[in-house]
Formats: sequence, C-alpha cells, structure tokens
Amino acid sequence: NLSSVVVSPSNYFKDILVSHYKVPKDKIVVSPSGGVDSGVFHSQIDSVKRYTFGYVGRIEKNKGIDDLIEAFQLVKDLNYNYSLLIVGSGSYVSELREIVNSMVGVTFIEGMSQNELVDVYNTISFLVFPSKLRESLGLIPIEAMMCGTPVLSSRIGATHDYIVSDMCEYSFEPGSIEGLKASLLKAAGASKDEYECLSQLASKIAKKYESDRVIKELYMQLKCRLGSRNV
Repeated sequence: NLSSVVVSPSNYFKDILVSHYKVPKDKIVVSPSGGVDSGVFHSQIDSVKRYTFGYVGRIEKNKGIDDLIEAFQLVKDLNYNYSLLIVGSGSYVSELREIVNSMVGVTFIEGMSQNELVDVYNTISFLVFPSKLRESLGLIPIEAMMCGTPVLSSRIGATHDYIVSDMCEYSFEPGSIEGLKASLLKAAGASKDEYECLSQLASKIAKKYESDRVIKELYMQLKCRLGSRNV
C-alpha cells in the first residue's frame, strides 16, 4: 500500500497480487526477474546431445523430481537408449543418489556454476520441468530455451507465459506420472524436423526474456510511471 509501483515477475503472479493482496492492477508492472543473460546462455553449434532428457534445479519432491524418476523408469523400460541427466542440490539428494545408483541411464551431478549449466543445456535434447509448486516465474526453463533446448513442463504457475504454441503439446498436469510419461515418449519420438521447429520456437520465446531487453523495458516503465522522480 505504500508503493507507487509494484513489480511482478509474471502475469500469473500479477493475478495473485490482485486477487490475494488486493493490489490495484494499474499499480503493477510485469518484469521477469531481471531476465536471462544471453551472453552466458546461448546455443553452442558444435555441442553433442548426449542425453535425451535433463533436469536442472532444486532436488526437492515438490519440484517433481520423484515424478520424473518414476516416469523415466517407465519409458526406459520401453527404450534402453533413453538417458537422463539430473543437476542440482537439495534435501532429497541422499534419497535420489540411492535411487539413481539402482537405475540404468541416469546421471546425477550435484550443483554447477552458470557457465557449466550452459554446457548442460546444450547437451540435453529436452529439459524437463516437472514442478508441483506455484512457480512465480521459473528462470531455469527460460535459460534452457535461450540455448535452443525445448522444455517439457508441468502446466503450473507462470509457465503459461512461456510454454506456448507447439511446446504446449509436450506439457502435462503437475503430479501426473502418466502425463509426464506421455510427454517424455512424445518428445523422444519427435522427428528431426519437429525437433528443429521446437528448438527454434524455444529460442524465439527466450528472446523476450533477454536481460538487456528486460532491464531496458522495466526502466522505461518506471520512468514513465514515476515521472520526474529519480529512476
């Protein structure tokens, strides 16, 4: 109530601010958390797709990592060549290590720097974002898309802002093992042309979230709204 302007990371969270916190719509500016640095996250032409699927993020059950493991095992039983790379840290690491050690085709790496994550995004064919949380934005899928990597996402929170067009066909309901399994199989069965179209779509969408563009747009909006006051 003391603010002249309230900045929301997504349209989804803007709706929450309006409905739950009674913030007037005309007071809210949507700006996606500083965006993603395209100077760091970009497609590497000579990269080799060593993994069919990848997960990057917190290793927590509410992030859907347990659902991903279960769904991957189901599709792995259908095709031995499928592979999964998991990168992250969190409270579920010990349990995850135990599970992964008993599985074939799953690689787990605990934690990485931003520069290392670029390599990860460029060596996976698809990023899986199986979150069961009400995501206010979700920069990890956008980082992957900046690298031209399509995303298989749960239909939750702000993902509706950037999981659009043909990529929607690969999304699934949060917490649905069968839905996630179907998405994994559909993605793995995509033709070379279909994959190329998805990759180009991912890159196109991600451009809207480039940090330089996001910061400039936020500056202009604040300058416009605050008038002569210092911005």
